[in-house]
Amino acid sequence: MAWGDVEKELKPFSEFDLFDISDVTNIVNLQDLFTRQWNSTHPHTPECLARHQPVVEESTPDDVLICLIHSDDLCDEYDDDHPTNDFNTCICPDEIRPYEAKNSVWSLQKAIQFVFHEALDKAMTFNFWSCGLDLFLHTWHISSDKQTRINLINYAIADLFAPTSLFYYIERTKVPSHTSTDLVQLNVISTITSPEHPVFLAITDSHGKFLPPVTVQSDYTLHIKAISGLQWKQNNYTPVRSIARVWQLSDLKTYLKSKNIRYTRLPEVRRHQLRIQFNHLNHLQHAEQTLLPTDFDEQNYYSGLSQQHM
Repeated sequence: MAWGDVEKELKPFSEFDLFDISDVTNIVNLQDLFTRQWNSTHPHTPECLARHQPVVEESTPDDVLICLIHSDDLCDEYDDDHPTNDFNTCICPDEIRPYEAKNSVWSLQKAIQFVFHEALDKAMTFNFWSCGLDLFLHTWHISSDKQTRINLINYAIADLFAPTSLFYYIERTKVPSHTSTDLVQLNVISTITSPEHPVFLAITDSHGKFLPPVTVQSDYTLHIKAISGLQWKQNNYTPVRSIARVWQLSDLKTYLKSKNIRYTRLPEVRRHQLRIQFNHLNHLQHAEQTLLPTDFDEQNYYSGLSQQHM
């Protein structure tokens, strides 16, 4: 589920090898879903629809051609088959239809504003996200750097829970698309209430199928989801090298590639120590033989920069 195209949103994360994007199923474009739901529950006003009532032709005794064209009619894209859709000549108030153009899509900020009367701050969107957000990484130098990382973390949390809140809002206000007299096919959506105690989800490998799917205790509820073929990645080998602060993640990736270092996950920097994880012993041995203790000091960094500009 994402606000927009799911595969497009996940593509920037593909380089981390956290998942295979081809395995992503049951895709939900929440942006499209919210637009349809809002339009269904906020139909056009009678005044707006009255402008598009069909004109009954009356026969005239003589051949008379009368041309009366309103300029707005030239770009009118109202569709009788889809009366709740947006169209260019809509005159509904902004609180009902903030977007008055065909095929309009809602921004996440405006959806949060209209539904929850809250503001979603997007000021941190284009910030430097690869700086290392965890304060225990000690990648910050001054107090303002530390505060920026805290702001980025808060932004990421808000940006994650905003679509989640909208999804539950849609489920609570969902209107059946058609009415059926067949009681078997009736789909009744109950109101979602907050649980009185914590609910935990545990994802396990195939061994989890031998455990009860739901365990209810006095102070919590545990749901177990067993996934066949699930395996934990083993990252047993972690060579450590001292690294100067001037090195950035992009520089590390370029340098390791030039040394033909094949790592399993992206390098991590903690307390000025570079950690590189491998799954294969031969890759580890190659790295140990290739990387020198001084490869990631400040002098080697600037030496590499000078060679690039020669």
